[in-house]
Amino acid sequence: MESKQDTKSCSDSETTESSELGCTKSKRNNSDDDDDDDDELSLQQPQMKYYPNGDSYLGAIFTDTETRDGYGVYLSCATGSSYSGDFRLGLRHGLGILMHPLGKYCGDFVDDEKHGMGTLILNDSSSYFGEFHEGNIHGRGTLCEKNGTVYVGEWVHGVRHGDGYETLTDGSVYMGEYKEGKRHGVGTMLDKSGGPVMYSGSWNEGVYHGEGVAVYRVNPLSPHPTSGSASIDVDSNVSTVQYEGSFVRGQLDGFGTLTNNTVKGSVITKGNWRRNVPLPGKWRIQFADGSIYSGEAKADEICVNSCLSDTFCDQGLPRNMCDWNLITPIPDGFGTMMYVMGDLFIGNFVGKKRHGIGTCEFANGDSWEGEWKDDSIDTDGNGTLTLADGKVSRYCKNPE
Repeated sequence: MESKQDTKSCSDSETTESSELGCTKSKRNNSDDDDDDDDELSLQQPQMKYYPNGDSYLGAIFTDTETRDGYGVYLSCATGSSYSGDFRLGLRHGLGILMHPLGKYCGDFVDDEKHGMGTLILNDSSSYFGEFHEGNIHGRGTLCEKNGTVYVGEWVHGVRHGDGYETLTDGSVYMGEYKEGKRHGVGTMLDKSGGPVMYSGSWNEGVYHGEGVAVYRVNPLSPHPTSGSASIDVDSNVSTVQYEGSFVRGQLDGFGTLTNNTVKGSVITKGNWRRNVPLPGKWRIQFADGSIYSGEAKADEICVNSCLSDTFCDQGLPRNMCDWNLITPIPDGFGTMMYVMGDLFIGNFVGKKRHGIGTCEFANGDSWEGEWKDDSIDTDGNGTLTLADGKVSRYCKNPE
């Protein structure tokens, strides 16, 4: 019995000591847990707060600092906007939705700024989805404008900058480089997605500048020109105008080749241009009938600009293409002409016609060396006619 009592007493003593330590520890733990629970409750339980400027907030508040921290809804009296989402240290931080009289933003916030991925929808029906940085559109994203234009590409501080892909309202597509909001660098304009090329080459501040190729398809019977491939449908009235060469500020300027393809044939001119006009000087011209000229030439208007209506200009393309008057050079001065029938002329031209001194080897073997007038030999002037059979006739101008 005594041993039992001693054992019990010892046991009770140990138990008492243990329970005291345990209770003391347990009390401290329970107290800490209660404090943590109170803090969590103070953070998580929505509270209503009104501000002197008329703003209001409903949501989690950190009681020690009275700052917004957690999820909540903030109403701004001054701007008429509302924000519902995450807060940290009183600032919008995390995922949230901002409603403003001008539009709506849904996405990431960092330190009260739009930052990360988000979607911005404005009241004019335009929208943007993509990256934001410190409140600005920045990174890569997609802009859908109210007029139907869609841009997908890179942004820097709210403007297009870098590589991009833009679809215009008429379906034409630009893909290439941008700088400070304008087409700048190397880029290609297509008639439509996957369609024929309208222009491919260098751009500067939104216009053709540098080396490039521009192609336009023109139907003289229609007020609505179309753009596209350089091929020609001989069963239609559609022709193509293609320029390959140097552009300066949206105009033909420098060395280049202009090709005018029509149902009657192609006229190809190679030489130097200045502000859409051929410069007087050396040119190589291939005419629609296949004749080829090389020599001095000057500008000549072969088509009026009514073939290219303002419809093209409304598509966001440089005005210079709409203002093309299809001015090409014609032989004027000394040069060489190889005619399609086989005649070879070397001499002087005036307004595309042989006029002055020149030599022509005819396809039938005859030759004339001497004066020409209005594209014909001038037998009233000085010259020598040598027939294919060897007979020679000399002509002298009658003295006055």
